[in-house]
Amino acid sequence: MTITEIGNELVNIAETIARVIDELTQLTDSVTKLSAALKADEVGSPAPAVHKKTPELAEVRALLAEVSRSGKTAEVKKLLESHGCQKLSEVEDEFYEELMEEARALL
Repeated sequence: MTITEIGNELVNIAETIARVIDELTQLTDSVTKLSAALKADEVGSPAPAVHKKTPELAEVRALLAEVSRSGKTAEVKKLLESHGCQKLSEVEDEFYEELMEEARALL
């Protein structure tokens, strides 16, 4: 191998090293950007919404019956009246969870 061939091989090696360094620099930049985005997401994003299952009429009825059996029939009646109703079947299902929370507080 001549000195010229060795010189050409060294140039090829140097060019390859330069490309590797360039790609590592790009990779570092990408990782830095990704890390910053993940940190911003952890700090700035609200927790994912958790959809609660709307209670069924039977569940509400069972809880109100339990409260009533514990001697608080009058309080159950007041709860229904606070929702503008005389009986449970008149309560809109969108208020079931609220009604149940109020009933649990009576136990």
